[in-house]
Amino acid sequence: KLAGNKWTLSASGNAERAAAVPPSADRAPAGLAAVLESLDARFTLDLADLGIVASSLAGTLQASGRLSGPVTALASDATLKSTLSVRGSPPGAMTAELHARGLPNAPSASIAVNGVLDGSPLDLAATLGRAGRKGLHAKIERGAWKSAKLDGEWSMESTFADSHGQIRVNVGELGDFDHLLGLDIHGKLE
Repeated sequence: KLAGNKWTLSASGNAERAAAVPPSADRAPAGLAAVLESLDARFTLDLADLGIVASSLAGTLQASGRLSGPVTALASDATLKSTLSVRGSPPGAMTAELHARGLPNAPSASIAVNGVLDGSPLDLAATLGRAGRKGLHAKIERGAWKSAKLDGEWSMESTFADSHGQIRVNVGELGDFDHLLGLDIHGKLE
């Protein structure tokens, strides 16, 4: 357990060591798999004042999560809960859920963020998954906050140069971001 002024971090868990591989083995495991067979770790983080992260932030944050499974196909789940104020905006309750599987070799993940930011509802959901042997596919299922809307998909066959997709961003009133950015902006984005 680590603690500081207005924050605490604790972690616990266990790991199973990998079996020794004879030097003559054709396919010796590499990376973390050479040392560990499996892992089961948990963490919690509590920030009593988000102002220690940035002076423009106020509120609290609680995060917890778990990383477990064979080191060649780890699974991770994390939950974040916050009361957040940016540049003096009304505090709003926010939650985020992250779920990931198949790490690091065949990753898939989803994230959902919901709550109230600057007095308005925020809703975001996105996924990332494997596409074939080497590719990735990402999808922003929904994104909405004030007049801002976001959605789209992106795929990569094997390299970034092979990628393609479309992301749609529409902001009916850029002034919606004034409070968060500390700027006075006008117009719209389509």
